[in-house]
Formats: sequence, C-alpha cells, structure tokens
Amino acid sequence: MDWQNGLIRDMVKPEYLIVSSELGVAIADKFPKAMHHYLVLPTADIPSIFVLNRSHLPLLGELYRLARNAVEKKGVPWEDFQVGFHAEPSLHRLHLHVISTDFVSPSLKTKKHWNCHNTELFVPYEKLYKQLEKDNCFSRFPKSLVKELLAKPLVCNQCEFASDSLLNLKTHLLNHWQCKEDERKESTKLDNITKMMNEAKLDTKMMPLCHNQGSKNPFQLPPKQQAVKECANHKLDLSTTEMIQRNNPPFNFQAMNPLKSNNAPRYPQHHGSRPIWNGPSFPPFQHQINYRYPMLNGFRGPSNIIQHGFPHYPNQTFVGPGAWPSGQQSGVRSKSIPRNYQQNQNQQNAQQNSNLQHLTHNVNRNQQNKNQNKKATKPINQPSGNLHDQEATAPPP
Repeated sequence: MDWQNGLIRDMVKPEYLIVSSELGVAIADKFPKAMHHYLVLPTADIPSIFVLNRSHLPLLGELYRLARNAVEKKGVPWEDFQVGFHAEPSLHRLHLHVISTDFVSPSLKTKKHWNCHNTELFVPYEKLYKQLEKDNCFSRFPKSLVKELLAKPLVCNQCEFASDSLLNLKTHLLNHWQCKEDERKESTKLDNITKMMNEAKLDTKMMPLCHNQGSKNPFQLPPKQQAVKECANHKLDLSTTEMIQRNNPPFNFQAMNPLKSNNAPRYPQHHGSRPIWNGPSFPPFQHQINYRYPMLNGFRGPSNIIQHGFPHYPNQTFVGPGAWPSGQQSGVRSKSIPRNYQQNQNQQNAQQNSNLQHLTHNVNRNQQNKNQNKKATKPINQPSGNLHDQEATAPPP
C-alpha cells in the first residue's frame, strides 16, 4: 500500500529532519503519540526487524547514537524516553521509536496505539540487541498472541491505574505530566540557587588575604595603620569645621524667631490689601452653634430669618457692657463685646418687627379675601308668593 511507504518519503523532507549521518537519519514522527516522538531510520533499504542478524549490530549501534543526539538537540532528559521497535510493524523500512513516556498527545486515539507501546509488542532496543547476539535473528509473534496483547486492558505505565476508557486514561496521564513539570521547575530553581551560592564561595576565596591574621575582617588594616588613618580623618574633620565657622558666622536663631507675647491674637493677621481685624477671638468649639465669626464691617449676628419669640442666644446674663456671658468666665479668659453690637442688635430687632408686621398684614388681607369670596358664592333666597305679587311689590325703576 502507498501509506506504508510514508516513512521513506518523509525521511528526505527537511522539515522533519533532526539529525543525520551516513548510516541513518532521525526525523520527527508525523503523528506523534507523546509530547516527544522521533523515528530513526537507516539509509540502507532494510524492510523490518525480521531480517536483522549479527551483522546489523553496528548499524543498530549507530541508530541508537542518532537517537540520543536527537533527544539532546531537543533539550529533553534522556531518562524520560523509551527506545525500541514494534514487534508487529505496520510501515515499511526499519525504524527505531524514540518516544517520551508521558504519552500526552491528541494523536493517541485508539487502544491499539496505547498497547503497541506499552505491552510486549514494543521490543526495547537492549532486548533486541541481546537476542540478535544470542539467536542471530528475531522471530515473529504468533497472531493469537498479537490479538491477545492488543486486547489487554488500559493500564497506566507510571502507576497501577486501570480504566476501560481511553479518555480517562489520557486525563490521568496529563495529571502525571503536570506533576512532573512542576517538580522539574522546582528542581531548576534549586539548581540555580546552588549555582549562585557556589559562585559566591569562589568569589570569597579569591578575595585578598587579611593583613591582620587575628582579625575576622579581611579588609581591616593593622593596628598602627588603622590608628594613623583615624588620626588623619580626625584632623580633616577639624580643619573643615574651622573653615566653615570662619566663613559663615553662627546665626542668631532667637533674633530670627522672636518670642510671641501673650497679648497677640490667636488667629493669624492678614497683611496686604485685606484690612486687619482686631475684633474678639473665640475659644475653640464654643462659638459654632450660637455665635458666628465677626465680618469685616463688624459683628454679624444671626441670619435675617423671621424668628418668633426671643433670639437664640445663651441664657446667661451680661455682667457689663464690655463683658462676655458669665457662663464662660470660669476657667476662660473674658472676652469683650464689639462696640457696635447694641446698634446692630437694635437694627435687627427693628427689621424683625417690620417683617412680622408685614406678615400679619398679609395674613389679614388673605382672610378678608376669603370672606368676600364666600359671600359672593352664597345662594340668593327666593321670595314667597307668586310672580304677580312680586311684580306688584317690586319698586319702581
């Protein structure tokens, strides 16, 4: 059949070639059954393993060497591979299988694919080599044995897991592969750390020997040289300090930051175009509810909202015209009332009375309008008697 000669056509294609020699070539499998699957073929036309004898042992050795070179070129550990031949080959031309033991591949589709590489149908290279040395040939398996081996249950090649479904087996194999990859990454990290530590030790050994044998610091000078060095540094520091003091006299920090008097206002003074306010200052957290900060043009009292009754000021009585409520005199410095406070208070009271009168006038006017509207809508009583009597008693026009 034409598909049985596929390896002979593929071995000359450069896209599949990995390594080669005068006696053979190593190519990548077109339908790999694992993550790494390579084939090594001899350049001589040898149909299968059943025609091999002792004279082909050097050729087998060359094929094995090409297999190792291909794996080394791919950068994969050799311990992860199994190398051997199929006892019941399906393609023409002798070929050595170099396949990784993970068997993680979408091309692994049937039970036959698995059993061809994980039963006695897969003949390891060492077993074939020894058998050729002993018997000078390799015998074909009986067909009944081949069928029995192909029908064996699916068992994991890395543990005792068995399954009737190839899909479950492939999932199990994928978990094995992920665990190995994680272990390989951790091992690589440890190797890098060990390498860095070894390089650091080599650098330490190459450091100059300590002048003082009793000292642990390899760069420490002998006692006499160390004393001379410290003395020189001390003189340099003294000369530098004297030069700085000669060129830069000491500052008078007290003149730069004069003390503040107790009579100074608490709040900062504003200089420039803004006028300076010399009004009273308020103790913290005691003016936020009933009092307001003074404005530029005097003291600002409560807002001009119509208020019924007395204004919302503290109930404490004033001791004098220049005193603050008596409730704040205990433990707090007395404050003075602005000069125009009484005048502003009178103006506010007059404004409130005016607003109250205006509101009362509006209420009375609205009440009169309602009474007039009620009289206009009241029904007119019909007089008694007939129409003739009404006309008789009606006043003349």
